[in-house]
Amino acid sequence: MFLYALIGLLSIYCLILIIRYLTKPRTNAPGPKGWPLFGNALEFDIKHSSVQMAKWAKKYGDVFKINLLGEDIVVINGELCYEALVKRGDDFAGRPIRNRSDWVTEMREDIVFADMSPEQKKRRKIAHSGLKQYGTGMAHIEQVNAKEIKAFLKIVADKKCSPFDPRADIYKCVIKIITLMLFGEAMTNEDDIKTIAELDEAIETAIGAANGFELDNFPWLRFFGNRTYKTIEYFVTTRNELFDKWLPDSKDTTEKGKIRGMIDWLLE
Repeated sequence: MFLYALIGLLSIYCLILIIRYLTKPRTNAPGPKGWPLFGNALEFDIKHSSVQMAKWAKKYGDVFKINLLGEDIVVINGELCYEALVKRGDDFAGRPIRNRSDWVTEMREDIVFADMSPEQKKRRKIAHSGLKQYGTGMAHIEQVNAKEIKAFLKIVADKKCSPFDPRADIYKCVIKIITLMLFGEAMTNEDDIKTIAELDEAIETAIGAANGFELDNFPWLRFFGNRTYKTIEYFVTTRNELFDKWLPDSKDTTEKGKIRGMIDWLLE
């Protein structure tokens, strides 16, 4: 019985891929050929996706396409990134609809994954206004972050040119800078810093280009112990627990007229 059900599901899956392959508009950008229906999914290196992309860029140029399960994805590299994201930012401001991003952001109520809309423009305007408390240029922001950057550079200097893995130290430096700008003081709780670093790695795994792609096509797989969905659940639960701890503390210590960081500015 289970075998018949599995064969039926695979047949439906293949049928969906065939329909998508035949009906979806194609792009004529160069790129690796791939397999029928599966595209480049079988040759895509999930763990080293950036290395894989760099190899393809060297072979096909700064603009190339890959295909994952019937969906064309255009990859842009080099100086064209500036043109796409800055000069033509409005043209490239849209976001694809994905089940994974919906679950992570609780139905895309955020500033990163939400598609361009009047509400999204309002969120961005609020975020930009909050950053203006640090001045109109980058000089003051650099001054605010100088302490943490110097601390990181000291760690590097203390290694005296000996090889080491800087990943954990980079995470700590960046997290302290972000929390400094959000709350007005750098985070010192080592457990929270470690948790944030773990969350970053978890979300990178969960919403990557190929990992968990099956959930975007078959969301019901989350009910059958899908590993990527478990990672998403861990991310959402842990993130909300951190927010529930940080925000009340920030509210309780807020002084009217005294803005320590962006959170104070938003609360006012």
